Amino acid sequence: MESVYESVHDVRDHCRGDRLEGCLVQKADLSVLDFSGYTVDRVAFKSVGLSGVRFGKSLVLGSSFTGARLRGASFQGARFRGANVTPSELIEVNFQDAYIEQSKFFDSTMSSTRFQGAHVLGCRFGGADLAVANFERATIMHTVFSDSRMVNAQMSGASFRRAVLVDVDLQHANLYGADFRDALLVKVDLRDANLMNAKFEGAEIVDVALDRADLDEVTKNFLAGRRTR
Repeated sequence: MESVYESVHDVRDHCRGDRLEGCLVQKADLSVLDFSGYTVDRVAFKSVGLSGVRFGKSLVLGSSFTGARLRGASFQGARFRGANVTPSELIEVNFQDAYIEQSKFFDSTMSSTRFQGAHVLGCRFGGADLAVANFERATIMHTVFSDSRMVNAQMSGASFRRAVLVDVDLQHANLYGADFRDALLVKVDLRDANLMNAKFEGAEIVDVALDRADLDEVTKNFLAGRRTR
């Protein structure tokens, strides 16, 4: 049976050599802790306060965050692999230059989250609110933002400027006012997406699906000469 910890002191006592592993942490406020450089392996965080906590350059493996409060937390330069995040608050979280692999973010509030320079690989963002999220210079591959429950991804005002998107599913996404300037889009599915007032100047577009997408005249005319399907 896994160990269960419900206080800052319990967690501190369990950490050895910058490692936290194989435990359940629940109903604790850990906002005073610093996990920078830690290995966080197979840890379940349930209803835990992690606002402003630093996970910079940490290795987060097979861990879960359920009902967690992560507002303003920083995973800058971290490796975030095989994680599951379900209804949690990730507003203004910093994932700059992080490697986020094979992870799932479901029904979480992630507005104004920063992904500049991050690698997002094989992830799912079902029902996440990513309004005004910043993916500038990010590499996003084999990732799904659409939802099988037909819950539209909320990504209005998101920035993908100078980003690389390959095999990305953005069906039905609300991308009103999104910025794709100077980005590379290859095999991106934008069917039924709201692209009103989106910016694509300087973008390279290859094999992108735009069927039934909502486009204003400026965007429609700009994309007309691009390689889409």
